[in-house]
Amino acid sequence: MLKKLLSALLISLITISSSFASTTELMQQAENGDKLAAYRLASHYDKQTVDTDNNQKLAVKWFKKSAEAGFETAQMVLAFKYALGNGTEKNMQTAYTWFAVVAETGNETAIAYRNKAALELTPEQISSAEKQARVWIKKLATKK
Repeated sequence: MLKKLLSALLISLITISSSFASTTELMQQAENGDKLAAYRLASHYDKQTVDTDNNQKLAVKWFKKSAEAGFETAQMVLAFKYALGNGTEKNMQTAYTWFAVVAETGNETAIAYRNKAALELTPEQISSAEKQARVWIKKLATKK
């Protein structure tokens, strides 16, 4: 009985450990265009408490890769990163662009934050951000 229990426990541990990809594996998958792997990698860097400036920059890099591959959650996180200047220089125009991309799906949170970002932009900046959002929306539509 104990032998069966230990065997089952060992199999469970092997299964659990193999389901978590290492950072190296995630990086390889992300570099090959896996948007979820890029998001998971970004989240890993985002949560680090050591060397936070460098880790936040890496988080932005991988959130951007995931966002550009069409992962909506990464698009929202990236928009917030730009809006707050967390891991990147604050850029409300770029934040507006990514909020607008997500807003296109009808996401009410993205719509509200896009509108809030607009309050900090000139009409020319809004126009430019809208144009960039349309480029991304079109590009992402072809990936589906």
